[in-house]
Amino acid sequence: MSQKDLPGAATYLLASLNVSSQDVAEEQEEEIETMAMSSDFDDRLAVNSHYVRPPSETDKKPKIDQSELAKNLKKASEHVVVEDTLNEYRRLWKQFTEFCAHIGYVKTSEAVEKLWPNLPADFPMWIAIWVMHKADEVDIFTGHLKDPSIPRVTYATAQKMRAAISHKFGRDFGLGTQPWAENPLTPGKFAGNPSLSVIVSQYMVSLHRRKVDYLVVN
Repeated sequence: MSQKDLPGAATYLLASLNVSSQDVAEEQEEEIETMAMSSDFDDRLAVNSHYVRPPSETDKKPKIDQSELAKNLKKASEHVVVEDTLNEYRRLWKQFTEFCAHIGYVKTSEAVEKLWPNLPADFPMWIAIWVMHKADEVDIFTGHLKDPSIPRVTYATAQKMRAAISHKFGRDFGLGTQPWAENPLTPGKFAGNPSLSVIVSQYMVSLHRRKVDYLVVN
């Protein structure tokens, strides 16, 4: 399915082209910071499998200071929240692959991961349109406003959706925070993290203006 078959998506993608390069750079810096925090947690978990778990019965001391116990419980709770976030990333990645299959970018959801490392040049657009489908007011297929009964996710949820893709390519595929860019020696071939592309960043800034800045002003 091409962009011309998605009039609603085309409207927002064209509008996002007005986002400045400075705004794109700032947005990407924020996303990279989020990725760094997630990667730090992954590294700690790889070294210590008990990092997010309370100590087992055999690890517990017979007596423990209550203030120390409270502090440990608080710390463990914070780590569980992070682990839950990583589990949510996996769930969102699955949703993304299913969306790609549903819209016709690939034949099956499993085919998305098989595209790596030769991702198509328009892969970042797939990401933006997926977020758009869930978060924006216009139906990507018809170009008309969605019925009020159709739920829209918040901007915070849209950020998590994008973060799930960033984490997948940054961590699982080992791309880290390498920006998405065309290979100067091989025109048409791109490398880097597609979530850190100009297209995705422009769309996220544009979405923020519609869902957050608009509410503040009004």
